[in-house]
Amino acid sequence: MGIASRPTKCLSGCPTSANRRGFRLRAEAGITLIELMIAVSIMGFVLVGALSFIRIGASTKTLVDRDVRYSQELSLMSDQIIDGTSTRYRGLREAADVTSDNRLGYTRYTFHFHGSDASYQEHYWAVDAVLYRSRGTEPPEQMGSANSIEVSGPDARGMCTLRLRFTDPGGHEVEHITSVRLRNHSR
Repeated sequence: MGIASRPTKCLSGCPTSANRRGFRLRAEAGITLIELMIAVSIMGFVLVGALSFIRIGASTKTLVDRDVRYSQELSLMSDQIIDGTSTRYRGLREAADVTSDNRLGYTRYTFHFHGSDASYQEHYWAVDAVLYRSRGTEPPEQMGSANSIEVSGPDARGMCTLRLRFTDPGGHEVEHITSVRLRNHSR
């Protein structure tokens, strides 16, 4: 910003003879409309940039929070599959062997235990983005949201790998993988 000058009319006569028509130049402090428009435009660009940065950060935080929540849910279900829950389910760690079979378009994994009949076997499967489990011939119960479950193994050392996947309606996929050694492996 500069100091602008403009001609002003002298009412009582001009002290200089150079300005015979009654006008003289006087310094005037302030800003012009053009300077004001430039300053407002620059502030607008800075403000739009700052707000865009904040909006991108907020939307990224929402995506990360959602993925973390899904990952925590898969981790909790994985722990329940591996270690069982109370005395009702014994879990993968206590199994002697794991088998799989295809039923109606999905794969069901069965955990077999030493010294128990078929009524104590545990079954796990995923259908329509829901993970189910049951014991023996009891009715199934829902564990949570998962598009697929995969149990590979046991290998020669009794190691099994449990893989749970979930894909939300927006197409974001979260996967949880855990390996565990079967305590009662008999191969």
